[in-house]
Amino acid sequence: MHLLPIVEGNRTFIEWSVKLDTAPQDEARWQALFQSWIPDWTHSLERTLDRKAA
Repeated sequence: MHLLPIVEGNRTFIEWSVKLDTAPQDEARWQALFQSWIPDWTHSLERTLDRKAA
């Protein structure tokens, strides 16, 4: 994971990558599962950072 400041505004660019070693027939299922988790992870990070800024 990389967090990079965005020059304009009080925002951050999150670059996140995951490499899974899975059977080819399971690849789409794992990709969908991780994509469904990412919004929760980023919102959790946002809430944590908001608490620290307060």
